[in-house]
Amino acid sequence: SSKYLESHSLNLEAPYCLCVVGENAIQVLDELSHAEKGIIKALEQSGEWSTPLGSYFTAQPLGTQGRIAFVYPGGFNSYLGMGSDIFRTFPGLDEQLSEITDDIGAAIHEHLLYPRSFENLNGERINSLEAELNRDAVAMLISGTTLSVLYTTILRDYFGVQPSAAFGYSLGEISMLFANAAWRDGDLISQRLKQSALFRTRLSGRQEAVREHWGLAGGGTHPAHESIWSNYLLMVAAEKVRPALAQEDQVYLTHINTPRQVVIGGDPAGCLRVIERLKCPHLKAPFDHALHCEAIQSGYAELAVLHTLPTYPSKVASLYSAADFAPLQLESQVVAHKIAGMLVECLDFPRLIRQVYNDGVRIFLELGAGGNCSRWINETLKGEPHLATTINRKGVDDYASILRVIARLVSHGAAVDLSLLYQRETISGYGFLVPCDAPVAGYQGSMR
Repeated sequence: SSKYLESHSLNLEAPYCLCVVGENAIQVLDELSHAEKGIIKALEQSGEWSTPLGSYFTAQPLGTQGRIAFVYPGGFNSYLGMGSDIFRTFPGLDEQLSEITDDIGAAIHEHLLYPRSFENLNGERINSLEAELNRDAVAMLISGTTLSVLYTTILRDYFGVQPSAAFGYSLGEISMLFANAAWRDGDLISQRLKQSALFRTRLSGRQEAVREHWGLAGGGTHPAHESIWSNYLLMVAAEKVRPALAQEDQVYLTHINTPRQVVIGGDPAGCLRVIERLKCPHLKAPFDHALHCEAIQSGYAELAVLHTLPTYPSKVASLYSAADFAPLQLESQVVAHKIAGMLVECLDFPRLIRQVYNDGVRIFLELGAGGNCSRWINETLKGEPHLATTINRKGVDDYASILRVIARLVSHGAAVDLSLLYQRETISGYGFLVPCDAPVAGYQGSMR
């Protein structure tokens, strides 16, 4: 009710805050019954307490100690049904999205993300549709960027969360620029992507750039119809991978995700030989696009042209790039060449995370499909005070996921505008409760 909102606003200086989330009064009371023991334990261990519904408490609030960063996942994370409830849950989003595109349905690739059918889709059909989406690199890129723009709008414009920094994972830097208004012509880059051969035949599909680099333009030992590239996720440190690559001319270290997780890409047989030498846990990636390696250096010029767009003042002070692990200078040609250079070199994500952390960021909010970046941030900063959480999880209702992020922010003492949660005619579903001045058995202190 409004009395909780008023009490919350009057107790912003209290050292601790418990946030309880539930669909109804019964769930809220049940969450509170579990909170009593959970909070005591969290205070004793200087840790946190949380529940599957999203209730949250931290004994080490970071909102007044460190800055907030928005984090944008890479370009190939879209999945069927992602963000399907978002426009209904937050009316007005379409008007704000229309500022960067004249065709919202095309921007989000609605027919691929939300397939229509007169019959229920069975598992086999769903897998087929997922595979179709994964094969369309352009659809993955554009839809992923669009979703990131929507999530950013919700946190910043609906809930008043104001970050001081932002960064992206690989092609997530494109999402970062659009979501924070440094780029504004979404239809222009969409048109370029659809007309360009880059993500159709140069870096994906036939992968002509790779064939040229390997001297296979005429076919060679790899016929035109044969797949010449695979990507594998390896659970091993980068320093152990590099020596194992020395014997392979067509396998590359493309991404460093964490201090103990990397991606290699290249000739499928060569990748398997590297894995056999390392004898490490591994997983074949669901996409076979070639990025972040010398084999696609010939694509640099076209990548720069693709990403040459007018730039505008950003809504975030510092937009970091993995090109040089520093904030971007928002000048059209500078941005274009930074992104192109970043995409043809190995991506060192832990180094980027560390730089942002060293510059004072302590709260990392992933705004896009999935939660890979949040996991990688947690692994990279393990043992150091920080919060990394994602706004989207496959299979979880959008509103529920957003409330979980809001609960964490509020408990950490970050500035959040909660008034929207009490406009019941606008948003329905989960309730949100911030107990104020609630006594906790066994703890003598102040808590809002």
